[in-house]
Amino acid sequence: MIDNGSVPNLQSRLLWIDALCIDQQNVFERNHQVQQMGAIYKNATQVLAWLGDSHHIVEFLDTLEHADANAFKQYDPLIWHATAFCRHKYWQRAWITQEVSLARDLCLVASNGRNINRVAHLHSLKSNLSLFLAQVNQDFPEVQWQALDDLTSCQSRYGLIENLWRYRKKQCQDRRDLVYSLFSISDLPPKARVDYNLQTSELASQLIRSLGDDLCLCYVRMTLQSLKVAMHSPGDNDKPFAILHINPTGSAESSQCTVCGWDHLENPDPGQMALKRAELSDPSVETWRYCLCCARHHSILHNSRNEEIRNGHIVISRRRSTGKITLSELP
Repeated sequence: MIDNGSVPNLQSRLLWIDALCIDQQNVFERNHQVQQMGAIYKNATQVLAWLGDSHHIVEFLDTLEHADANAFKQYDPLIWHATAFCRHKYWQRAWITQEVSLARDLCLVASNGRNINRVAHLHSLKSNLSLFLAQVNQDFPEVQWQALDDLTSCQSRYGLIENLWRYRKKQCQDRRDLVYSLFSISDLPPKARVDYNLQTSELASQLIRSLGDDLCLCYVRMTLQSLKVAMHSPGDNDKPFAILHINPTGSAESSQCTVCGWDHLENPDPGQMALKRAELSDPSVETWRYCLCCARHHSILHNSRNEEIRNGHIVISRRRSTGKITLSELP
């Protein structure tokens, strides 16, 4: 696949390839290797991104490396080359996010179908990439240029759940990889560890627990939907995925989401993070219930088998006394 002559001194280098170097059947080894992948990419002398055989990609990289700003105003055929570059399956993979973000020297390698004839270093392309991206975002806003944006943007540190939502459409065979592939570029909660012994739903519960006093319904929704665990499961024995007990201060802002600003109590509307009020037998408790799947609110009807709390619903109980937001129970 790689011609030693195309990448200088490659024959003397130690290559680490995750698909080959990690025994996917050994959970202990998998946990250990994935936990340190961030350090591997950050400390690597060079990270090679193999983009396969594509005349369009070769032409796009060649243009980026040698063109001036005026070249980007002539879209035909450059726009087709750029589109092929952005739609390449490499950029759809969950694991490449940290490779691109952490690499000191990201080397894009492509072939014209006969032999490798284009090896481009990202640091030498960034200036022209930024110019091209600014132009096409203005003239072709309907095209998804996420791959170019990820290559040119300065990677800020976001929380794990925020990054999970941002990159939720990335592809991976194991949904847990969507979380663990972001460990090295996210602000992690204390004691966060890679653990493939956890089921996806257990991992989601762990992420929600880690929010602590920063618990927010939007973060819960983002976590469950990103990991695709917010779904109905038929049967009367279903358990609630989460029971959240909220003791607000009683002020007007206590009903507003700190992420999206939506006021859950004043603006109940299907499809939003709105909650429908229902009284329980305890007069000191007010309860809301929201379905993450059908985006509908439901009142709780006691002694009704049809109204059993099912997987994918959130139940919120708010006591009228003051206090902080706490998470009382997660399976």
